Order: sequence, then structure tokens, then C-alpha cells
Amino acid sequence: EIKEINESDPKRILNSIDRIARNFFKEAFNLKSFSGYLELKRFFIKRNNADAVKFCELMTELLYSKEKDNKKIQILINLLVEIIKTNKITSEEE
Repeated sequence: EIKEINESDPKRILNSIDRIARNFFKEAFNLKSFSGYLELKRFFIKRNNADAVKFCELMTELLYSKEKDNKKIQILINLLVEIIKTNKITSEEE
């Protein structure tokens, strides 16, 4: 899905990343819901997941910033790809 993001508007790219990330985190970590990335950051701090903590911090910064920095968005994408590679989606039986 990440590779299929074909937007030129940084705000739309960020919205797509947000949707993909929320869905992945819910499935991979069996989260019923979370109110935002600050809550999710606390979850990952407890689990010593440094990449996910960085992702949450950067996502929070970009979501609430008026300027959408393309370099930071690329860093965000790279972090999400790495998180997805290193965290498998667990089933509810596990």
C-alpha cells in the first residue's frame, strides 16, 4: 500500500500514511483503538520499540504542523516500512 501512494500533495500523502499506519498498528499489536499518536507513543515506549516511538513523534509533529516537509515525510515513510518489516501481524489466537 505504501508503494502505491501516488500523490503530489504532501497533506494527502500524510493522510494516506496515517490511514495505513493506524490500520497496521491496530492489527499488528492487537489494539482495539487508540486516540492518537501520543497515546501510541507511550505504548511503544513501554515495549522499547524505538522506531515506532520515532514514527509517532514525527507523525504528531507533521499532523499538527502547518508546513508539510517532504524530507520529513520521506523519513516517516521509511520508518513505517521498517516497522512493518520488523513486526509481524499477530492473530487473536496468539
